[in-house]
Amino acid sequence: MAVILRFPSESFTPATGLTHPEQATVHNLVRDLTRCGLATGVTCHNDGQFMRVFDKRGHAYFIGREDRMCLLYDPDENLLSESRCFPTVLDALDQRLSGFLRRQAK
Repeated sequence: MAVILRFPSESFTPATGLTHPEQATVHNLVRDLTRCGLATGVTCHNDGQFMRVFDKRGHAYFIGREDRMCLLYDPDENLLSESRCFPTVLDALDQRLSGFLRRQAK
């Protein structure tokens, strides 16, 4: 008797790296931040292993996954957010980059 294996889908959370939908979500967020003048670009490395998001000063933030944990590091390699929930890390990135605008308004 054969064992039927299900084909992996995008809902599968990899141990390392970002899924294609997660990469698209980061690109969309950066597009919105760029329109507001809060980001200058995004790069994807090693076929989605990690991404770098550049703030308006050109400093790079690292976003990726290691051991099934989503991670966000600032340009000085300080851990800003760690969660199994990818949207939590995206919210932290959005808040960090949007915070530049709030600080300048003061």
